[in-house]
Amino acid sequence: MMSKDPIVEEIRGFRREIERRFGNDPKRLLEYIYREQQEHPERLVIRKSSSKSPDAARTSR
Repeated sequence: MMSKDPIVEEIRGFRREIERRFGNDPKRLLEYIYREQQEHPERLVIRKSSSKSPDAARTSR
């Protein structure tokens, strides 16, 4: 049996905390995220689109 990775355990702890906060309801979590995006647009990171579309990159492999 492998020993527990402290970083993985920390991430799992954050996940459990978020699940408890929103009653283990993904819809409530998404509603919160969308509301935060509306209230704080300055916190969003908008990536510039690349010259290639995702579909073109997928078919060129």
